[in-house]
Amino acid sequence: MSACAGSGGYPPLADLRAVTEAKPVPTDEIATDPVAEASYNASVESWGDRIRSAGVRLCKFFDETGMPMPGFDCPDP
Repeated sequence: MSACAGSGGYPPLADLRAVTEAKPVPTDEIATDPVAEASYNASVESWGDRIRSAGVRLCKFFDETGMPMPGFDCPDP
């Protein structure tokens, strides 16, 4: 029986939270304040980096559990 069991369980909850995190919401202030604009841009970049990192980890998780992914290889982190 154990040979038929999958190798994996569930993906990490932290990664599921990360890939569903909402994009930062811009304020009107970013149109007139360069500091606010830079802060917003940095928050969007960080958000995107977190999502990609979690996506790569999820990809590797599903690959390790044997999920068929024909023609697709998980990217490097």
